[in-house]
Amino acid sequence: MPGGLCYHQIMTEGEQKAWEDVDALVPETMAESALLERTGNGYVIRCLGADLLLSLAGRTITGQGPVAEDLTGRHGNFLRLSALTYLAHAKDVPPTGRLVKPEGLKGGRMFSQGTHVLPLDALADKYGSDGDAFVARAIELGGKVITGMGDAAVELAPLPRVPVTLVLWLGDDEFSPRTVFMFDSSCEFQAPLDALWSAATLTVLMML
Repeated sequence: MPGGLCYHQIMTEGEQKAWEDVDALVPETMAESALLERTGNGYVIRCLGADLLLSLAGRTITGQGPVAEDLTGRHGNFLRLSALTYLAHAKDVPPTGRLVKPEGLKGGRMFSQGTHVLPLDALADKYGSDGDAFVARAIELGGKVITGMGDAAVELAPLPRVPVTLVLWLGDDEFSPRTVFMFDSSCEFQAPLDALWSAATLTVLMML
């Protein structure tokens, strides 16, 4: 990282700013725009099949169960930055159904550079000979199967208005396995690029 600044420090600064942005929002408008459910203790946001409780008063995102614990624990930095930034930017815009690779987004070249490259090779290595396991894990994360793409394809939702698609091609004697990640083109209305990168990274890490 430039100047020796660690990734944790960067995420912490970004998270602080994101909480401040969320605090400034009108609660009812935020809940409608971001597809949240209001509860007595805050809001419920659905992420990769898990219902997470977002407390504005406590500035926490918590949940129960293995998926929620991984999201808020091991991968909490990615969750908080992507979810909070999404809350501050989300709009009532439906998915277009048009898929686009991250590099095809405005400024999306960052996805192909340095530490921003998604760990798709690791995903291909893990599931390159087992498409059923790939699909099973996606279903555990609230995903659904998509037909007619690759050897296996799934749609997941790291954020309520940000569906993503993962496509797997199995390996054989001639070709190595590979995976492709795609956003719905409407993602650019829902969050800035850094939050989309965090959501994409979170999705791939949770699949591993």
